[in-house]
Amino acid sequence: MGFSSSQCRLLSLTNRKHDISRELMVLSARKQAITREAKEASLEYNNSFNANIFKWSPNGGATYTDITYGALMTPTAGVSGSQKPILLTDTEGRVVVDTKYLQYAKMISPNGQPGGDWESNRLTILEEITGIDSSAILANDTTKAAADKASKATEEAYSQLQKQKTLEPVVYENMDGLIKKMPSNIQDAYKGSQKIHVSSKSEIESLINSISSSLKSFLSDEDFELWQEACQGRSDFYGGNISQEKYFNDSSANLVMTGKVNDADINVEELFKEIISNYKGDKKQAETGNNTPPRIGLRDRTEGSKWSEWKANYENYQAIYQAAVTAEGVAADAYNQAMDSTENRNKISFYDHLFTAIAEQGWIYDEQVADDSSYLNNMLQNNCYNLTLMTVNNDYEEGSTALSKMNKYDYTVGSAYYNDNLIKVNDPNVRYEALAVYENRKNEINEKESRIDLRMEKLQTELQAINSMMETDKNIIDKNIETYMNVFA
Repeated sequence: MGFSSSQCRLLSLTNRKHDISRELMVLSARKQAITREAKEASLEYNNSFNANIFKWSPNGGATYTDITYGALMTPTAGVSGSQKPILLTDTEGRVVVDTKYLQYAKMISPNGQPGGDWESNRLTILEEITGIDSSAILANDTTKAAADKASKATEEAYSQLQKQKTLEPVVYENMDGLIKKMPSNIQDAYKGSQKIHVSSKSEIESLINSISSSLKSFLSDEDFELWQEACQGRSDFYGGNISQEKYFNDSSANLVMTGKVNDADINVEELFKEIISNYKGDKKQAETGNNTPPRIGLRDRTEGSKWSEWKANYENYQAIYQAAVTAEGVAADAYNQAMDSTENRNKISFYDHLFTAIAEQGWIYDEQVADDSSYLNNMLQNNCYNLTLMTVNNDYEEGSTALSKMNKYDYTVGSAYYNDNLIKVNDPNVRYEALAVYENRKNEINEKESRIDLRMEKLQTELQAINSMMETDKNIIDKNIETYMNVFA
């Protein structure tokens, strides 16, 4: 091979070698990209594998069901309860409506803004959406209003009765005050030796009966019965002097009662302490001293006293309250008979809540939310939608224009993450789908990597051959140069 030919061949091989090197660099960069792609696929799979979705659980996670738009916003749903919805609202508090509710929402508030008119459209919408005749709805409304009014009257009557009860003129007497209400022999014994001598069972019973009956004019009927029980329970009172040393560990009163001894001395102060301690009626703990007996609540029941006047007023309030309870029962029965089923009544209540909320809070349309539970879950998890609870606004007044009383309900907006009935669980369907996607991507990545490896292997083989040929050409050129130089030497 001539010098010129060898030189041309060497240049051609060098050119090709540069092309191969450049292609190998490109392929190496592609392999690095594939490695990153594989890591991303693995990370996506792990994230999807661990992905959680919201489920509805009424019992702290023991059981749960899918959280869907229908479950929240329809009266037949199992998760929201039968009488009012759990509102799905956006970040501005507007109620999210699906295609079913859209036509009614437009009737109430054509532009979706708060302040819509539910009352004017109520009968038309309820009759259409529930299938209940408007006359039955009106009858339900009338009897419900009467039942609510009767219930409020009962609450008011009870409140007045309790208020009157707090006005009862009661004097809480200590032991000294109680003794003053007792027979003279007990008063004298308390002031003197504090002992009353008894010599028979009948004398003990007589003593107890006199103490028991002495407060009849100062206790209510109920408290007097409790006072009698406390007194009668003291027939075996442990106190006083022991007549015979051999019975030292037994009470003197009990010894007399059982006939073991003929007489004994009863300690009046100790006896009253025992009675007061066992008395279960109206009493207050003494303000000083742990050992001081409680004070007993006494009422002056004599005719013309303040307590007698109070008692007459209290009984009057009792009669008013009982009449209100009776009237409430009649109204409740009428309300229960006005509708042919509890289910229909619950439907009316449910839609009253829902469409009142649409009128008061405004609405926004989302055509996807009702048919795609995964979409709803994502919107809840990303806090794009919230769950809002409704409670009756007790400050609401019909026809009021005060800003604080414009709404019939109060709205408590909460993130789904803080709802006690929502739990996050792993979704098996997401796991299966994630595994299928990951396997598919992994196969694609492996195929691309295999093609690159094969191409790089071929290029490496070609590069080795080129290097060998270039070495041969360099040797030929060097030999030709040496021969040429020897000719001219």
